Amino acid sequence: LQLRAEARRDPDAPADEDPVAIALLASALGVPREDLVTRRGFHRGVARLGGFLARRGDGEPGWQTLWLGARRLVLMLLGAELVGPRSET
Repeated sequence: LQLRAEARRDPDAPADEDPVAIALLASALGVPREDLVTRRGFHRGVARLGGFLARRGDGEPGWQTLWLGARRLVLMLLGAELVGPRSET
């Protein structure tokens, strides 16, 4: 809900998110990272991960869709943390 409030208050401000989270989200959605560096872009990206279609007439995503997207993103971040940097031997 804080993400939604920040995106509505100042949508063009830079997203205060971990660069790894932005990279994972961009990769999962198949969009360039530059699309997700603002608060509004990151907010809508997380919502898309939760099932939001982001069509022109859809309006803003609801909290349940944001929660589903945030849950998926947290699991992706946990997986990336567990794998860590791979060393080829």
